[in-house]
Amino acid sequence: MKKFLLIVLSMTILVVPSFADGKINRTLKDKVGIGFNTTYYRVPALACRYWLTDAVGVEGFTGFSIRKRYNTYIVGLKLLRIIKSYKSLNLLASTTLELHEAENSRAPYTRFNFLAGVGIEWFVLDNLSLSTEIGFKFETGSANVTNFSTDVNTITIPVVNVKFYL
Repeated sequence: MKKFLLIVLSMTILVVPSFADGKINRTLKDKVGIGFNTTYYRVPALACRYWLTDAVGVEGFTGFSIRKRYNTYIVGLKLLRIIKSYKSLNLLASTTLELHEAENSRAPYTRFNFLAGVGIEWFVLDNLSLSTEIGFKFETGSANVTNFSTDVNTITIPVVNVKFYL
């Protein structure tokens, strides 16, 4: 447990520099973005992002994948902070907590993931954005699984997440 807390604390420290004051060029307060994310386990997830202020937002997501021999479900919560804002691009820091549950032919398992990283959100149109993130991931769960690794939004190549702002 001490190791887990140390890793979570270390990853959170990575996000601290993002709390520096910076000029925000886009008004995001009270905006809601709905779209799709691809999670670490390649599970497509429906996501809803809400900006509490022009610089701080939260995002909830949930997804599932049902296959012949392998079913997986994921739910998560993400905290976002804009580090630097440009005309149509935001550089942001994020921390994410995910719960991943899988049922397969070998053995079902449950995993908790904690991710911390940075990303970009590019506003292609005034209310349509594309984003991606990179960072670190700590994973723990059943079957004595404990991993610490880098994360590029998915296992192999980064993917683009899409949000439509209402």
